[in-house]
Amino acid sequence: MPGNIVTAKVEIIGIRSLFFHSAGPDMIPLEKQETTGVAGNDPWGWSKTTPVTAEGQLYLDPTMVFATIRDGGRHIKIKRGSLMMPIIATLQIVDDIILVDRFLPPEATEFVRSKGKVGHPLEVLTQDPTADVFLDVRKGKNPNTKSALIIYRVACTAGWHASFTLQWDRTVVATQQLEAALRDAGALEGLGSGRKIGKGRFTHTSFQVTES
Repeated sequence: MPGNIVTAKVEIIGIRSLFFHSAGPDMIPLEKQETTGVAGNDPWGWSKTTPVTAEGQLYLDPTMVFATIRDGGRHIKIKRGSLMMPIIATLQIVDDIILVDRFLPPEATEFVRSKGKVGHPLEVLTQDPTADVFLDVRKGKNPNTKSALIIYRVACTAGWHASFTLQWDRTVVATQQLEAALRDAGALEGLGSGRKIGKGRFTHTSFQVTES
């Protein structure tokens, strides 16, 4: 029934750095392209994995918010299970994209928009981890071959803000339950890339039900 659908506006603030690394169609192009870097170390790679608007503003895919709230529901026990499956059944993220209040500098924006054709990947953006937006470079491991690799990701320091709109059926998940799942998502799961190393943790500063 329409009266059971709840809409809530949520605002969050980051308490840990947020990493951006989205796998879009440019990761596996339909046509062969000129190779960059070497196997396991491609400094140009972040030009294809950084979601940014024409104005240089960073953003998140709404599926990331869905995933973190879903996983937050794992920590809330109901009967013999958890809140995760009810959340999967009803939760919707209304937004097409979720803007973060951080911007790439013009040179880095041009580098990303040109897919790495304009500018040098290690010169257009600072690697200083205290900057509002920086290039994080760290060692990783290929999950299939277990071989070492270097990961290049755009990141922003703690203090970032974002807002989004949620919709769900309150007969499936109560309002208090969803807010609890959001709270656990921020404290225990995080957003963006690097969740497994504790990145992207956040707290919500507003959870305002606007329609019921």
